[in-house]
Amino acid sequence: MRIGMALNPAFVSGRDEPEAFGLEITGTTNGAAIVGDHAGIGYTEDPVSATETVKWSNSSDPAAAATYGIGAAPTDYTAGDGGYLWLHVTDGGDTVSRAAPIRYALPAAFTAGQWSIAAA
Repeated sequence: MRIGMALNPAFVSGRDEPEAFGLEITGTTNGAAIVGDHAGIGYTEDPVSATETVKWSNSSDPAAAATYGIGAAPTDYTAGDGGYLWLHVTDGGDTVSRAAPIRYALPAAFTAGQWSIAAA
């Protein structure tokens, strides 16, 4: 018996069988899906297939609605700030899922009174 725990829902834990194919969300910033960057978000699948079904969602359940669309890139996910952008890809009857936290970008600089903070 194997017991697993994952702190990040983007990782599958506690499974004995290997995933059917590799899957990665691309275009994130430090692993986060930045609000307003949805046109630059995509995915890679290994091995590459032309028969996959792609769903972008706010749910970890692959059967849930495609909240953020279907296809190569998600639609605007601004309303999901603080949640996760889930990618569910089904190919050959197997489904693999990945997630990225949805966050607003940090400002380049912030000034309040005599204090000023610049992003590194």
